Amino acid sequence: MKKETWYKSALAATALVTMVGCGSSSGSSDPVEDTAGPVFTSPTDVSMDENTVEVTTLEATDASAPVAFEMASSGVDSLKFLVDSENRLKFSVAPDHEAPGSSTDSNVYNLNVVATDAVGNNTLQSLVVTVLNTNAPGFVSDRLVSVGENTRTVTTVAVQGEGDTLPVVSLSGGEDQSLFDFDADSGLLTFKALPDFEAPTDSDLDNIYKVQMTATEGDESTVQEMEITVVDINSTALEISSAVYDEVNDKLSVYFSTQIDDGSAANPAFAFSDGAAISGTYGYSEGLPYKLTVDGELTGFVADSTKIQVVDGGFEIDGNEAESSELVKISALQAIPAVGDRSFTPDAVNGVVEDGDLGLVWQQDEQGEQSWADATAYCSDLTLDGDTDWRLPTIEELISITDKTKSEPAIYLDFDQEYNGHFWSSTEFIDSEDIAWSVSSRTGFSATIHKINDSAWARCVRGEPSKEAILIDDSATKVVYDTKASLIWDNSDLTQDSSDLTWDEANAYCLANNLGGYTWRLPEVSELESIVDYSNETRPVKEVFTGIQDAGYWTSTVDADASTKAWMIRFSHGASKIEEKSLNNTTFVKCVTDL
Repeated sequence: MKKETWYKSALAATALVTMVGCGSSSGSSDPVEDTAGPVFTSPTDVSMDENTVEVTTLEATDASAPVAFEMASSGVDSLKFLVDSENRLKFSVAPDHEAPGSSTDSNVYNLNVVATDAVGNNTLQSLVVTVLNTNAPGFVSDRLVSVGENTRTVTTVAVQGEGDTLPVVSLSGGEDQSLFDFDADSGLLTFKALPDFEAPTDSDLDNIYKVQMTATEGDESTVQEMEITVVDINSTALEISSAVYDEVNDKLSVYFSTQIDDGSAANPAFAFSDGAAISGTYGYSEGLPYKLTVDGELTGFVADSTKIQVVDGGFEIDGNEAESSELVKISALQAIPAVGDRSFTPDAVNGVVEDGDLGLVWQQDEQGEQSWADATAYCSDLTLDGDTDWRLPTIEELISITDKTKSEPAIYLDFDQEYNGHFWSSTEFIDSEDIAWSVSSRTGFSATIHKINDSAWARCVRGEPSKEAILIDDSATKVVYDTKASLIWDNSDLTQDSSDLTWDEANAYCLANNLGGYTWRLPEVSELESIVDYSNETRPVKEVFTGIQDAGYWTSTVDADASTKAWMIRFSHGASKIEEKSLNNTTFVKCVTDL
């Protein structure tokens, strides 16, 4: 039996209905009643290659146009066919010459179609369709496709082959080839730029874009000339602000920046890159950030590479139909581990420590005191565990291996470290090129030191740098959503005025906070450190956060050595420090809760 290749359609094409026929006039002042049925002008005996679905386009003439076509219930093979909205007669499933499916177990199919004019006269027509043998692959997807303007996805090209190897499909030509992208793995054909009905860019400027697809199987090839018609629609852009997949709980969350009308969302259709797919139970959450969730395994997923697009969901925005969304990268949910709760695996034989949370590999032993330039060169030249792609860690990565539940050293035991002092990071201080960030292994606090005049130790790392947070600012409700870390931050004016609080008062402030109906708390030091932006010239905090003061902000993390002290982040600089809980000298609070 031959092998079939099917790609699930990423977009249900909006078909243009074209009725065939012509009007006439008797020239008399008295109308003449039309009692004659349509006259078929399309062929009644058709031969076609196997592995394709399109048979012919039905046509007829009549005095009372337009003419509509449909399958007749009679005809021994009629149930194997359909008529689409553009009057094309098609097989429901592409025929296989080696496995004939007609009522006589042959490759000759007998069917009936009906043509009906505008006043209800109809004509029954019998057709004979003969399926021919071929060694070439065939296109199962439509040659003619219509899409709404401002929609990037065109269709998923589907082919059917003859042998055991999969046909290879390519975008091979056409007048408008340069305007499209094609993903051979998924079969997804997309516009490079969103098409605008009022400003067409096709070669004829008529909103009909022409491309050529080629399917190749072994030495055989089949060419399909496609026409993509862009339709004028009254709709509104649907914007995805982020998409996050929780690999532990098999849940995909798609967040929208656009306000969606109440009750307008249905189970959506998604288009994925990388051949990814998902199925499961859908849920919809109203109120920013608007969110769709799917409980189900996402197969073929590559974090920060796989892209998603909502292509159909029954959405409305301000009463208008919502358009398909842009493609957006899907990130893996990366919850911020609690202080002291990290997953490391030491490998003493190879001298490395693997980070199970961030996917990094660390040098297990530290290198002695040296300048920043020497530490950078040391890591760049390091060969360890058979790898040479070592580097000096960023300040965020260096902070991630500190364990602030203990001290001297305040580093996870998997590193087996005895030295208590500063370690270099690759992050330079934004206000001076002579200064870089470091982390003290004695207590775990971060600080800036001079690149030349100061010395520090080095511990190298390899792997992809830590990914940025995905933050959504809801200015209406005064909160910021970190969809990747699954946190919500209070960004209201009240929290900006929460000065001169002791640690106990800061805790009480967050517990009493009722903003948005959430249950707020004081953030852990690792959570508050996650909103520090060491590259921000104005103030070392992510720009989405407003009103941050040049002062210290309390965290819930207590000092490992003294219960009367707690950790604090100073947003005048970005450094972390430990202060007495009773301190109330311009200390602020920023509350957080779980998303």
